[in-house]
Amino acid sequence: MYRFALRPLWILSHLFALACVVAFVSLGLWQLDRHDQRAERNATIEARADLPAVPIADALREAVDDREALRFRTVAASGTYGGGDLLVDNRSKDGLPGAWVLTPLVLDDGTTLVVNRGFQFNDGGRVDPEPPPDGPVSVEGTVTTWEDDGCGVRRDDGGEPVGMACLRRSAAEEAFGGEVLPVVVQRQASDPPAADALAPVPLPELDAGPHRSYAVQWFIFAVLTAIVYVLILRRVAHRVGERADHVDGA
Repeated sequence: MYRFALRPLWILSHLFALACVVAFVSLGLWQLDRHDQRAERNATIEARADLPAVPIADALREAVDDREALRFRTVAASGTYGGGDLLVDNRSKDGLPGAWVLTPLVLDDGTTLVVNRGFQFNDGGRVDPEPPPDGPVSVEGTVTTWEDDGCGVRRDDGGEPVGMACLRRSAAEEAFGGEVLPVVVQRQASDPPAADALAPVPLPELDAGPHRSYAVQWFIFAVLTAIVYVLILRRVAHRVGERADHVDGA
């Protein structure tokens, strides 16, 4: 009764259904892996949030071979803000658009640390960064790492970088005219304080995210695909059997 299932087109159908099941299961496992990664990240944030602030130079020395070990650490730095700002475009806060404002902080040892001074809302469709304070400044904030150097850069009419889609180190060095340290500090507090228009960028949310529920959905799709395909085969086999009985009865 199921000999029809050995025909070439049906064999292709079997392989397609099997590929769908395997793909759905793989996507479910990938979502579970994403869930585990997020749980690990949350645990790291919570653990490092409890650590006292350390000078940025000490933190860099401790993690010279592993910049990720610095991520979410609270550090302190002091120096003088340099000229110019660079925006990280298309950011939002409370559902409203704006940008992050990056500014070079020239440290006491002469090196340049890029500080994310905070989020500023769009004003009439554009962001005009509030100027940093003059003179010496002390900053305390959370370390984050530079991202993909492949993200887009927005330039002015003279070709100078004025905005970018992510934390792109090469664009920052081009905009600020020299080498910058391998991490960015997201300001949480400073002395003198930053302008009221600049809201500190918070740490990521510590919720579990949707990955586990997505995994369950993919596994359900896999089970349903298998069940429906088996039912289709049974229904076709039943029809084939009825035709055979009709021919025999004739």
